[in-house]
Amino acid sequence: MKRQIFPTASKYRHRTRREFGGETVEYIIVILAVVVIGGGLMGFGNQVSGQIGKTGNSISSWFGKANGAGDNASGGNGTGGGNNAGGENKGDENSGSQSQAPTVSVTGMDVVGERVTAKVSNLPEGATRVSYQWQYSPTKTGTFSDIEYGGNKNSYEISEEDEDYYLRCKVTTSSSKGKVPDAYSETIGKVYVFDWSKYPTGSYRPRFNGNSLACCAAPYDSSTQIPSLGEGDYASIVFDNELSDIPQGNITYRWFKCAGLGSGAGLVAKELGSNPSLSLSGLQGSYINCEVTLTVNGKSKTFVPKAICNGKVSDGIYVRPRIG
Repeated sequence: MKRQIFPTASKYRHRTRREFGGETVEYIIVILAVVVIGGGLMGFGNQVSGQIGKTGNSISSWFGKANGAGDNASGGNGTGGGNNAGGENKGDENSGSQSQAPTVSVTGMDVVGERVTAKVSNLPEGATRVSYQWQYSPTKTGTFSDIEYGGNKNSYEISEEDEDYYLRCKVTTSSSKGKVPDAYSETIGKVYVFDWSKYPTGSYRPRFNGNSLACCAAPYDSSTQIPSLGEGDYASIVFDNELSDIPQGNITYRWFKCAGLGSGAGLVAKELGSNPSLSLSGLQGSYINCEVTLTVNGKSKTFVPKAICNGKVSDGIYVRPRIG
């Protein structure tokens, strides 16, 4: 009947033997075995404990002797100790020293769709790796956050999400000579969308400039005043208002000597170069003009700047002989 009430499934086996007295002898045998084994283990534990104590004392004594020997060596003739101390200081210096941060500059236009590029210079000695992280902030001096997508390279294409934000590039440098603090570029922005409709009309049209832009009588027509520069001066292009900060990388120049002003301003007589400014040495009596091409977001526009002096406006300038 007992086996019928308590089946012989494994989870009931120990419970059956403990709850029913028909097998008391087995319990006694088990108890005696436990006592004997436990006693043996206690004795063995005492022996192990004693041996560990002896071994520990031996190890402690050995370390004490070693330390004493080290003290004697460092305090004997001073040579060994000095070298050891120097090695430790050198290691501390390498692991804890801090190099000067590199310099980071940015080129490019702070306009949606344009690509800005960070350039690193003055890298510390032992530089092994340079990494970039572009950041944005709603204010120029506020807290900057990392740009997650596409912001971990040296160049970054400004997206529509960056409009009205300020940008900068953080540069992290690793060096075998020690720690290098993070470096930051100048802040650029606010990022804006370039408005071609404003350009090149009104005050947004660039104008000719130079050392002494003035008006002089036109050759063969003393009654007509034309803007001019002197031989030996230089000619340059000035951008007004908001376009004054257009990077040179977005502008190309084509200087040339032309047949005259007005209808002759577009007739090329001689190519003169592509630099932002032009030396007028040896060009006295010539008419000079320039085509300027502005490229933003892959779109380009070419125009001829105006020379403006004392209310006189012309395409191009006349190079007058230097006086004196």
